[in-house]
Amino acid sequence: MSHHVTSSDIAVHGDHLEQSKIANIKSISLIVAVVGTIVSLIALFGGFEKWLPKLQGSYAYSWVF
Repeated sequence: MSHHVTSSDIAVHGDHLEQSKIANIKSISLIVAVVGTIVSLIALFGGFEKWLPKLQGSYAYSWVF
């Protein structure tokens, strides 16, 4: 038993994702991205050298991997 897709099975205006349903996820993702970028830049330029002295040298090459 198989089902063949016809043009009547396709939505007239296509399927749309309601922006209100994903607004919270987008906001949280943006916050995580900004915080991650800031922490990465601080680590890159030696901001955590006081607590993790070997981090800057190894962090500078970690982008390769």
